[in-house]
Amino acid sequence: MNKEEYYKAIAKHYNREAETYEERQHNNKALHKIRNDFRQVVIDYICGHNVMDLGCGTGSDICFFAAKYGEKSFTGIDLSSEMIEKAGNKAEKQKLTNISLKVASLAGKPGKYDFIYTFFGVLNTVHDLNETVDQLYNHLNNNGRIVVTFVNKWYPLGMLGYIRRLKFKKAFERLKPTWGGYSEKQPLESKTWYGNDIIKRFKKFKLLYKRGYSIVFPAWYQDRIVQKLGGLAEKLWQMDIYLSQTPLWSWGEYVLLVFEKKADNS
Repeated sequence: MNKEEYYKAIAKHYNREAETYEERQHNNKALHKIRNDFRQVVIDYICGHNVMDLGCGTGSDICFFAAKYGEKSFTGIDLSSEMIEKAGNKAEKQKLTNISLKVASLAGKPGKYDFIYTFFGVLNTVHDLNETVDQLYNHLNNNGRIVVTFVNKWYPLGMLGYIRRLKFKKAFERLKPTWGGYSEKQPLESKTWYGNDIIKRFKKFKLLYKRGYSIVFPAWYQDRIVQKLGGLAEKLWQMDIYLSQTPLWSWGEYVLLVFEKKADNS
């Protein structure tokens, strides 16, 4: 599948997902906890005036940040026209005037930004990660920063969960060159990555921060476990924070990394 065909397939997938996307997330405590931590990292590292949300989806995050930082200008891009429409409706409802939304890829969106963030594995669905890293570099102003998240290739806890249910094929699927995503009924062609391999691909940037998620804390799609664990879930979350400071940092469902473009690298 060439690049144009691939991105058309990605757009079609998320156009289909858009209708029920937020409804499925609404009561997911695990997902909310992870998303809120992603947002806190952005708050900790955000800089400059012009901000891009890459793969903005239905607009939950861009609207959150635009409301918080009224003095900044936010641009949201997504391949899915249905997602962009819902994001636009949300921004209009909240009367946010510092948001611009467009159906576009990173390659098709010119301009320079001081800060770029992308949540929940958008970069797992790019045709060529090396090309995308170069595009991110070119879209950033000097001293600009990016917050990126990836679905991991190596996720022992999740693999064991599938093995326990005798789903051996699903358990090891993410280790293959191409991964079908979470849904067996609606596969999404994507690629998973090892944490240290991601860092190598961002070698033009300076690494400021890294964090693993759901190393022991249940993944977002295991929210029923979080609901049952009660207070123990918070202890697992704290354990994730500790393990993120060890070589096991990239053994979770997600990794988050913060990079900075240094002026002397341009």
